[in-house]
Amino acid sequence: MRNIQKGIIASLILFLFFSCALEVPIKEMTRAKLAISEAEKFEASKFSRRSYERATELLKEANAHVMEKETDEAKEKAKEALTMAETAKRDALPPRALAKINEAKAEYAKANSVMASEFAKPEHDKATASLNGAIKTYNGKDYIAAHDEAIEAKKLATESYEAALKEIPNLKTQIAEIKKQIEDARKLKSSSAATAELNSANTMLTAADKSLTESNIRKGYSEIEGAKRTLNSALSKMARSAMAAAQKEIDEAQRVMAEKFAAASLSVAKTELDAAKTHNSKAEFMDSTVRAEKALELATKAKSDSLAKIPALKTRIADLRDAHREHELRNGKEYAPEELSIMASTLTAAEGSLAKNEIKPAVDNIERAEKALEIADAKGHKYLVLKKIETAEDTLISVKKDSELASKHADPIAKTETTIAGARDDYSSERIDSAESKADAALAALDAIMLSKDVVITGDDLTDEDSSTDDSYATDADGFPKEYTVVLNKADRDCLWKIAWRFYKKAELWPLIYSANRDKIKDPDLIFPGQKFVIPSTKSKKDGDRTDSSTSSEITTTPEKR
Repeated sequence: MRNIQKGIIASLILFLFFSCALEVPIKEMTRAKLAISEAEKFEASKFSRRSYERATELLKEANAHVMEKETDEAKEKAKEALTMAETAKRDALPPRALAKINEAKAEYAKANSVMASEFAKPEHDKATASLNGAIKTYNGKDYIAAHDEAIEAKKLATESYEAALKEIPNLKTQIAEIKKQIEDARKLKSSSAATAELNSANTMLTAADKSLTESNIRKGYSEIEGAKRTLNSALSKMARSAMAAAQKEIDEAQRVMAEKFAAASLSVAKTELDAAKTHNSKAEFMDSTVRAEKALELATKAKSDSLAKIPALKTRIADLRDAHREHELRNGKEYAPEELSIMASTLTAAEGSLAKNEIKPAVDNIERAEKALEIADAKGHKYLVLKKIETAEDTLISVKKDSELASKHADPIAKTETTIAGARDDYSSERIDSAESKADAALAALDAIMLSKDVVITGDDLTDEDSSTDDSYATDADGFPKEYTVVLNKADRDCLWKIAWRFYKKAELWPLIYSANRDKIKDPDLIFPGQKFVIPSTKSKKDGDRTDSSTSSEITTTPEKR
């Protein structure tokens, strides 16, 4: 700025030098120079910088026009410089006064920081009145007076500050006490939920201690109060966090059916959580936290005990899978398609739930599968009984077609026919157990009738392929088969009539195999891979070992159903 003033002075010297020869606007340029000096007195270079700099630039331009003998232009620029300088002064007055007011306010705040309103009341009141007066004068737009009043207000604020320093209270004892409470809170497990708050409270106390050391009583006192509030908030947050964690763990335990697998632990956990809530409602946050943490511990144990049941649930699923598979092999899709479909879907869902440790939905689906299996078992039993009745009916037809058997066993056949009719009637009336009992009795009677007929098949009746290429059965010393293992062949599934054809070359002799393996075969239509059957000889045991090679009399059946 001084360089600008030097430039203006130099211009004026040149101006005076040339003024003798030119008609120079001396009055206009002098007035502009004085206006610029007046603006500088009121710190326009600081508070109205652009206007002030523009005024000086315009005055320099006026001098330049003088040098170029452009008097009219010089006069015009000088007038513009005057106007701009006056604008700079006018614009500088408000911020100049405001700056002093702000300085007074800062000093006043400094006095407040040491609680001067309490410990230096007379001095503080004077400073307050003086500062308010300066502000009022400023608002009245008397900026020069406001500037001077602000200087006085600052002086009085300094005096109140210095007076208050003599009354600094001993607040550091409170700081030590609160810090101890923070350390006690940090020993609780739930302190991690309020780490930020505890750290913040501790930081506030450290800052308060520093403020007091620096004689900033107001700030130190405020920080102590803030630390108290923050610590209380931290303790409350810890209690809420502990209760929330306990509730969540209880919910998790219930989700894995702890009420069924760990009822005692879950019950006590709920009791502890209720106690924690009661303490919290009374603002007894430490006690609330302790009880909630106990509830969390018990709920965690309950959940763990429940999760330990997962292997047993997986075993239940595996057993149900086996039962499902057995029904499918027994033609379950015919007699219980809906139940088998439910089992398949619910067991898959149960496995998915267990994979995510979701025991409750898993148990729900397992129980649905078990109910479906119960129904399938009932339907399967009913289906088996029907097949027994049908087998008895078909066998009866075959026996009655055999003239020898029909004449020789007329009475047993008639009784058996009545028994079968009773079985059919019981079945229609849903007396399934009675129907099965009668069907079994009829089948046993028919087996006895058929076995009474002398029938023999010699080893010569077996082809080389039948006797030498099949490793699924053993032979006795005479070359006749004694045991056969059912094989799995999806394209040509094993059945009793095929086995009878293989060994006897008479498919209709399948009842011999059925009768000899009644302990293994529940339903003659249902045999399974891996089952080992005894293949009895066709030699009659009646009246000793007598071999009759006659096979002219046939026992007819329907092979497609065997």
